[in-house]
Amino acid sequence: MYTTIIFVQVAASVIVICSTTFEIVIFPIGSGEFIRAFTYLNSMLAQVAMYCWFGHNLKTLSENVGTACYMSTWYLTDKYFQRSIIPFMERAKRPVVLTAAKLLPLTLNSLMMILRSSYSFLAVLRHIYGDK
Repeated sequence: MYTTIIFVQVAASVIVICSTTFEIVIFPIGSGEFIRAFTYLNSMLAQVAMYCWFGHNLKTLSENVGTACYMSTWYLTDKYFQRSIIPFMERAKRPVVLTAAKLLPLTLNSLMMILRSSYSFLAVLRHIYGDK
């Protein structure tokens, strides 16, 4: 339900992180504009990092569900339970992944990709700004 909203927020955050970092590079250290931009950058990074952190934790924990079922004492239970746990373990082979618009899995790797793309945009802006 929220995947499109999260995708728009993550995409906008890439642009905001890039432009705010560009402002930080331009403003003198210690000025009011620098402090404002630095604080805003940290809040935007925290916003995206929370999605990616919890998405990564969700994926990691869901990968261990099948193993936890198998390591339990399922063999001591009745036949009905033994048969009913098989579909559960089959579904547990596919981890639960939080996505943005069903395109971008929200994991720590995605966070690194977002930061790399923001840095790439920043490098282009600095190159264009430096030519003037």
